[in-house]
Amino acid sequence: MGLLPITVLTVIVCFSSYKQINAAMNEQIESQLTSVGMLMEQDISLYTAGVCYNNFHMEGDFLRNGSTLINESRDMCDRIKESADVDISVYYADVVAMTTIKNAAGDRIDGEIAPAAAVSKTLEGGEEYFSDDVIINGVQYYGYFRPLYNGAVFGNADTPVGMVFAGMPAADVIASINMMREDRRLLSSLLQIVKKLIIHFVEHRADRF
Repeated sequence: MGLLPITVLTVIVCFSSYKQINAAMNEQIESQLTSVGMLMEQDISLYTAGVCYNNFHMEGDFLRNGSTLINESRDMCDRIKESADVDISVYYADVVAMTTIKNAAGDRIDGEIAPAAAVSKTLEGGEEYFSDDVIINGVQYYGYFRPLYNGAVFGNADTPVGMVFAGMPAADVIASINMMREDRRLLSSLLQIVKKLIIHFVEHRADRF
């Protein structure tokens, strides 16, 4: 490899480490959270031959879909958290009915109100919503929300009755980005060393002739 390609590659590595890593990580995280949110929705929904028979409703503190009690056992969302390292919450209206997120005392944050942006875009607007600045329980998250609907026979199928949330603490994401940047810096340093060796080799050969 000649001197010019090495120099160009060094510049590309340094540039991409600061201009492209954040965008790439955001895209990757949004895709992962979307997949996890869809999986959670499928796990708690009732479909027969492609027809939605969801009938989400609260009975006291209990979230049901039809006769199925959703939030009696936390195993469903806890398994997803263990396998994907992603926090999960299920909202009925704008209130947490089931979640993996815990407060400083170690208690799950059942009953917490959803962020205003999620309520506006997802619960009221029926849109999927992703942000790298979702505040849950006082903690910043990379978060994804998707609407939950009841089947047409149980009400207005066009109006969300709740939401599914999938998220990762921003601190964990930033730590991963910093590790990637450090790897790029090490690679850049290695390329600089190779460049110096090539310069030394070229100059040494020139002296011989």
